[in-house]
Amino acid sequence: MRLKDLILVTVLATGCTASAASSVAPGKDAIPECPKVIPSDWLAPGKHPFVFCSQAELKTAKDVVATNAYAKEYINGQRALCERFVTMTDDALRALVPAPKCKIVYGLGMNLCPGGNRLTWGGWNDPFTVIGKDGIRYPNADFTDTGDGCTKGSKTYYFTARANGFIFENLEERILPALADVYALTGDQRYAHAAAVLLDAIAATYPTNRRGPLDYPTSDADFDRGGRLQRPYYQTARGLYNYVNTIDLLAASGEFEKPSESSKEKSIKDHIIRNLLWDGGIYCLDYALRGEQLHNGHADYLRGAGMVGIMLGERKLADPMFAGPLSMSAMLDGVDRNGFYAEVSPGYMIHTAALYVSIAELVEAARNQGWKDVQGVYENPVMDMFLLELYDRREVGGHVPAIGDDGPDRVYIAPTQRLPGKPANRYITSQIEGAWTLLVRSKDPVIKTRVAELLRNTYASGTIVP
Repeated sequence: MRLKDLILVTVLATGCTASAASSVAPGKDAIPECPKVIPSDWLAPGKHPFVFCSQAELKTAKDVVATNAYAKEYINGQRALCERFVTMTDDALRALVPAPKCKIVYGLGMNLCPGGNRLTWGGWNDPFTVIGKDGIRYPNADFTDTGDGCTKGSKTYYFTARANGFIFENLEERILPALADVYALTGDQRYAHAAAVLLDAIAATYPTNRRGPLDYPTSDADFDRGGRLQRPYYQTARGLYNYVNTIDLLAASGEFEKPSESSKEKSIKDHIIRNLLWDGGIYCLDYALRGEQLHNGHADYLRGAGMVGIMLGERKLADPMFAGPLSMSAMLDGVDRNGFYAEVSPGYMIHTAALYVSIAELVEAARNQGWKDVQGVYENPVMDMFLLELYDRREVGGHVPAIGDDGPDRVYIAPTQRLPGKPANRYITSQIEGAWTLLVRSKDPVIKTRVAELLRNTYASGTIVP
């Protein structure tokens, strides 16, 4: 759950509406350099947020939080998740972030203790430790690890690297988004300040970890371009999604205008733009321009570069997403007339649907900022069909057939039972989420009517009306 999901609900509740690729390695001219002097209007407080939610939508969400029980529960949950960080000193916050050039392990067999159990995390009270079999905490006096691993006989254990992975995962996916949500919805400056300090520290480490996690299979040629932090290859864009959303919501606070304590840059803004946003965006752009296949990983690369380009107003980063043989339009051509996605597996299908929605939202943000010659993704009828009929066109006897690398579908859904969670499966949930999105974004009255009927029937006593 993110603030954008809450905003989708509030938009509906109030009726408020938000405002060329190559298959060869790109030349130096195709990859722009970060300006030596960061433009003053980049991350200017008065402009934000506008990437994944508008200022009008945010105002609506604030009003709803004050009166709606569901919204209050949401913000209270986010506050509980990150409350401890607003009481910490700046030095203590910075000390939570692993140092530049640290090694990171995420899983894939390198996350085991000497007893063979999967390592769990020591938690925020002891973040640089992990816990193995019988509750033993590592590293310890018998298993020391300064960051490169602990070798015993023929085995090496990556206690510190695994702890680093846990830290970055929790900061990026949970803590920073929660801090941003609480600031955005309440205006409490303490949450913005804590987040800015953490981002400043992360930006010092981010560009130095060019291998990505040690455990992820990486080509020998890619040891300097295998990912960032715990995000390998195209998943780097998924990390950027969290960072862009967080920074977009926090920019209005003015905290980024303060001096950076983690670099020689003049301000936190300069530091996180140059060493986090730009570095990650260019990483994704490079792979996007080398793309040869329209798979979901390519979609990630496109949106990684695109979201940074839109946030900073740099079209060179976003243009490959708008037009060309490897653009969003070309990827929608991979959805056939029955609404089936080219990569076959239903699991990849629902993952890709979420990717396409996030790209469509970026396109909406660019159009709302006045960018010219940008075609809306929701105007493409293939997108409408892909989202609206995602489950219905695949369901056979209450199941979605397991195709490709999908696991078995163990949840039987009677034809008359479609309410999410009572019971439901991920395919129904994805279709319903797509329907809510189209209800807000589609301009086609026919599509809006179909969507409204689907949602009405879905939530009518939990049954579908024949």
